[in-house]
Order: sequence, then structure tokens, then C-alpha cells
Amino acid sequence: MLCDSPILLVEDDPALRNAITLVLQVEGYPVAAVANGQEAVDYLRSHEAPCLILLDLLTPVMNGWQFRQKQRQDPALAGIPVVVLSGVATAEADAAALGATGFIHKPVEAAMLLATVRLFATPGPPEVLVIRGSGQAGDVVTTVLRGHGFTVHVAADAPEALGLLAQRPHGVRLALVDPQAPGVNDDTLGRLGNLVKCYVLSREGNGGGLPELPDLQEAARLLRELAPLA
Repeated sequence: MLCDSPILLVEDDPALRNAITLVLQVEGYPVAAVANGQEAVDYLRSHEAPCLILLDLLTPVMNGWQFRQKQRQDPALAGIPVVVLSGVATAEADAAALGATGFIHKPVEAAMLLATVRLFATPGPPEVLVIRGSGQAGDVVTTVLRGHGFTVHVAADAPEALGLLAQRPHGVRLALVDPQAPGVNDDTLGRLGNLVKCYVLSREGNGGGLPELPDLQEAARLLRELAPLA
């Protein structure tokens, strides 16, 4: 299974940029290609998050180090994995210093490129966040979803959930919320909804203060689409 969002390629050499794009597209990967770090920042702020960034370090306008600084400062972008493309002898050390998940030496070999992309751009099991209260609802949902192959993250309250999403902004596909969980209110649900598809298990006992969210039938439809064993 390939990633369902593009790979973002940041490379200033037009011939190499086109060659890498062609190789990846032949393998079935969607690719967005830009020439420098500033174009990459602009792309990230106006498009769906890519599943992987292939980052040349020596680009004009904004180089790879400057791009990584901006990316890591933005919670909405920081979790996107980055693989460094570099022809210098210190490529591995540079990648580690930048917090990259991997590196590819230039000149780029097609076999190494594809092996690296498969490693980092092939999605794992769908991830769901469950924010549970003191009742049994969260436990029941967690057990069933894990039985269907989902990775389920459980948060005891809304602040813990927001912290988890800040660390894994592009891994969790939706959140199921028990409205009785501590810290769940109109404000925190709105913040959750800005980060991930969010569904409330019940609206009772909240004084009508919850924002309008998709209903559980819509949540079930999405879960069926995501379920790896369905």
C-alpha cells in the first residue's frame, strides 16, 4: 500500500528533480516537486501535508537547514518525516543534526531511493485517538478498534490528547471523544477539530456547549474505509 498523500521533493537541480519525480511516479507515488526551502514552506502551508519530504540541503533562497528550522517550529508541520538528499561526506551526521529520519547520498541511486521511500512513505496501521472518561465507552471502542488492526492511542483527558496530537500530527486519522472526560469542552473540542477529524460519543450532560461535529454514522463510515482488516 502506497501513501495516499504526495511526497514533497525539494531539489534545485531541475534535471535531477525531474528524474526523481519520474522514478517515484512510475512506482505509483504522487509527487510534488519544488526548487528550494521557501517554495517547500509555501507548499506546506497551502496543501495537504505530504507523507514524506525529500530534502536537498544546498538549495538557493532557503537552504535545507533553514527549511528544517521553520518546519520544526510549526507544530502542524513538525511531524512530517524528512529524508535528507546530500552529496557531502557528512550527510549522515547532517541528517542526524537536523532530526531527519534518514538520508540518501548523491549521486542518487534509484534502488536506494526507492528502498528509502518504501521504508518511510508506506503507511502503518491507521491510528485513532480515544479520549475516554470514567465510563466503559472508551474501553469498548478501544478493544474493538484494536481487534480490527488499528493503532489506538488512549488519552485520559483533553490536554493529554492535544499533547499527543502535537507529537504525531499526521499519524492520527481521527479522534473519538467521551464528553465526560476531563478537560473536554467547547474550546478543547474546537482545538482538537483543527488537528484531526473529531467525533463525540455522546452529547448528553454537556449543557449543549459542544460544537457541531459529524455524527457517529459518519465516523463509522470513515472507520470502515480506514480499517486494514475490513
